[in-house]
Amino acid sequence: MDRGVGQPPEVLDVAPEANTALRNVTDVAYSRVEALGGDIPVESLREVVENLVHAGCKDPVITILNHGRTVVVADHGPGIPDKRRAQAYGYTTATTQLRQHIRGVGAGLPRARAAIEAVGGALRIDDNIGSGTVVVLDTAGSDLAAVAKPEPPLPPPRQLSARKRHILMLLADLGAAGPSIIARELNIGLSTAFRELAELESLGLAKPLGKGKRALTEKAARSLMELMSGTD
Repeated sequence: MDRGVGQPPEVLDVAPEANTALRNVTDVAYSRVEALGGDIPVESLREVVENLVHAGCKDPVITILNHGRTVVVADHGPGIPDKRRAQAYGYTTATTQLRQHIRGVGAGLPRARAAIEAVGGALRIDDNIGSGTVVVLDTAGSDLAAVAKPEPPLPPPRQLSARKRHILMLLADLGAAGPSIIARELNIGLSTAFRELAELESLGLAKPLGKGKRALTEKAARSLMELMSGTD
């Protein structure tokens, strides 16, 4: 659980049973929100945390910002293709197996939105980087579009091809580069260079600077030696 800038992340051990685990996560997160003076409704937080079941609880991260008035719940599950329908009462993708752990009647996200809007806040659902979902609960009047998505976990070096590692080294050496420079330096096609840069961006290792150029993300720059350690 990430508690925001200046605070070390907290790793929470939870019970193996999904319903008990999610209840524990909600209780701990809400206690931190209260301790910071935040006013996120517990009902909103509970419903959003329970929604992690749909993602198989894959890489869940809870970030508490703005003195407890903004909570970001993110995962790297299958995502929510139709975000509008997901917030409509009665719409559910819960299977029989999932209903062993949650109600699964299509009321979770609508209840979360109604509860936070009742106190003047807002809920936003967005795609996470790479895969998964980001749900933002906010009562601080923040520009929800400006709430940064959590960075994806660093890919294992062995998942990076030699070409991608060469491109990362070029970006480190040059500061920034576009497909034409990458194609020339590595003697590859322009379309291949464009695709490789786009894939590095989707992995959270490169960021766009405009005019097709990319630079290393801060995370990639900090972890460059680790990224270079992979073998084919």
